[in-house]
Amino acid sequence: MKLNYGALYAVVESLCKRGLIQAKETERAGLRPERTVYELTGAGRIELHDWLADLVSTPVTEYPAFLAALSFLPALSPDEAVALLQERFRNLTLEDAQAGAARELMQKSGLPRLFWLEENYRDQLRRTEIEYVLALVRDIQSGTLDGTEWWRQVHERGPDQVPPPLDPQLHDI
Repeated sequence: MKLNYGALYAVVESLCKRGLIQAKETERAGLRPERTVYELTGAGRIELHDWLADLVSTPVTEYPAFLAALSFLPALSPDEAVALLQERFRNLTLEDAQAGAARELMQKSGLPRLFWLEENYRDQLRRTEIEYVLALVRDIQSGTLDGTEWWRQVHERGPDQVPPPLDPQLHDI
């Protein structure tokens, strides 16, 4: 989850009001400001368990930005789409190499995999996306992506001369 650290104090206050956490102690290190350490209450442990059980067991539809981009890909020309997808492939490949180095460091330091499962999952998603992007580029370049020829015609003719729909029956609608 993406955290907004500016809202963190409001969240902590809300959790306290709901009786899910409570202040355990206040401490100060050197000249740093005081910090309050919180702990879960009994009700907080139950809420945490229920929330986590739901997150682990129930798939939800997520809306990644790339999914939205794919739905609007035909607004770009096929050649521009290929160039941008190739750039994405390079960025993902670089990200994957960096993640691999971090993973190697975690393994060498003896950190059990249990504590980096989220990175493991993210690695798997990234590798799947790399394969998908590479295959999509190949399909667009080779013309094997169904609709590519129509897509090229749309961008070659310009916005005022759109070619007929892919399905002739749609032309009469």
